[in-house]
Amino acid sequence: MYTEKRLSLLQVGDGAADDLSGTGVHGTSHLVGAGMSYNRAMAHVSVVTVGAATVLIKRRPLFGSATGESVLATLLIPAATVAGTIVYQDIDPVNLDPGDEIVSEVTVAATSGSAHYMHEVEEHSDQPSEQADMLKSL
Repeated sequence: MYTEKRLSLLQVGDGAADDLSGTGVHGTSHLVGAGMSYNRAMAHVSVVTVGAATVLIKRRPLFGSATGESVLATLLIPAATVAGTIVYQDIDPVNLDPGDEIVSEVTVAATSGSAHYMHEVEEHSDQPSEQADMLKSL
């Protein structure tokens, strides 16, 4: 019998925390390698925030392309959030497919502060052969 598992994925890019003082997608992303359900968005604050920040967590159906992207969650990081705090938002599960990309976009910048983004997902019991976006190498 298969038991569903909840996993936390850390989105680190080059290993540096995302600078919350500038808007835009800053280069950290997560490539989805298997079918899963997205359940929770999280930001681990690594440097105390001066001013509030808003971060959109988005799903892109094609890696590296904003075409067709949708917002999974909105994280509101309050001013004066101390380092070590995890800000999170639970959402109704959204199915992700192999090849999808999860990106984080700062839409309202703080004066200063930084965070790493994390995602809680639940893996699907599908086999790779049951995934339309997966092709076994010969």
